[in-house]
Amino acid sequence: MSLTRLIYREILHRKFAFLIGVLSVAAVVAVVVAMTSVMEVYQLRTDSYLEEQLVETEMVMAENEDTYRKIGKMLSFNLLVLSADQDLNEYLNTGYITEDMPIEYVDSLKYSGINTIQHLLPTIERSAVWPERGDMSVVLAGSSGEVTESHGGRLPLMQPVAPGTVVLGYRLWSQSDSESQVEVGDVITFQGEEYEVSACNSERGSRDDVTLWLDLGEAQGFVGAEGRIDAILALKCHCVGSDIPNIRREVEEILPDTQVIAFVDRVETRAAARDTATDLTVSTMDSRSAENEELTKSLADFSAWFLPLLIVGACVWIGLLALLNVQQRTGEIGILRAIGFRSGKIHLLILGRLFLIGIIGGLIGYALGAGLASHWCAEGETVWLTEIVLRPSVILGSCLGAAVLAVIAGMPPSVLAANRDPADVLRFDS
Repeated sequence: MSLTRLIYREILHRKFAFLIGVLSVAAVVAVVVAMTSVMEVYQLRTDSYLEEQLVETEMVMAENEDTYRKIGKMLSFNLLVLSADQDLNEYLNTGYITEDMPIEYVDSLKYSGINTIQHLLPTIERSAVWPERGDMSVVLAGSSGEVTESHGGRLPLMQPVAPGTVVLGYRLWSQSDSESQVEVGDVITFQGEEYEVSACNSERGSRDDVTLWLDLGEAQGFVGAEGRIDAILALKCHCVGSDIPNIRREVEEILPDTQVIAFVDRVETRAAARDTATDLTVSTMDSRSAENEELTKSLADFSAWFLPLLIVGACVWIGLLALLNVQQRTGEIGILRAIGFRSGKIHLLILGRLFLIGIIGGLIGYALGAGLASHWCAEGETVWLTEIVLRPSVILGSCLGAAVLAVIAGMPPSVLAANRDPADVLRFDS
């Protein structure tokens, strides 16, 4: 009788034992396929979710950084370029500039290629009286709006004052008597000239509250300083090489007849705001990445001990079933050895049955595992799951892997049965 027929007849003779073996293998394969598939789907879902969160975080952080940038801009200009002839002690004591310089200095800075300062604003400022308001003391300021530096493209900190219009400080439009109150769009007279009010500034608690802003050219005409300016206001760049000594050196190389004053509190506050935004962005992105790594590590740690334990347990169980089968067939094996079956054929007889148990159990377990994984996964994850379970490596691994493990698990009982002396076996069986 051929070996194949012997295996077939053994399966028919002990159908229940064969079924138990197949179901045992199927259960183990189903759990392995389901768990590995679900964990991979979970990993893909986690990666996708965290990628979405990272994109969302980047958008939020960009908004936050822009907010901090705007907060820094609200601190206004933090650098002041003055004529080298200006007495700084006098300026710091009185707050007024007494020495002017050519307006061409602004273009010299603009086209110099300097990248440590931004938002150049030429200004002229004088004490004046407003005769139409009872000789009210005011500060007359002229501004043409900012001159964008050559590497710029940034939005201005201060909008220009158009010719024929005026911008009023808080105390100049908000007087208590109704006749003195002014609104945007009103026409006022200043030193005999009419101007339309283009803006009424809110209270600032500084000299700006009593300042009247005109177009730079018109202000120069009032004070008899055509083609001259008092100062150039600028904003320090928050970049490498933008420390105050370096800025002074660069500006004075371009404009030798000037000096630079830094409003250090504004510089430091603006830098701190930008640094806070950058640090917040980096820490949030690092936190998101750490979450991804932690979830991945948790999954890997779980599968690292559970799946090997499950496979070892399955091998032990299959080995016990094989040992029980060998014991039940002691007499049959003894007769086969007595009629000339060598130990190699006995090995093939026992292990062939286990190989079939592994193949059939692997196929059934693969189908059950795919079904379980589909049940555990959400509807939107079926595409990922389908791609995973239909991989050739998963199908072949389920069937051939189960067969190989079943054969390995049955090796000890097979060796025990094949190496026993047939005379001893028959004597014991009788």
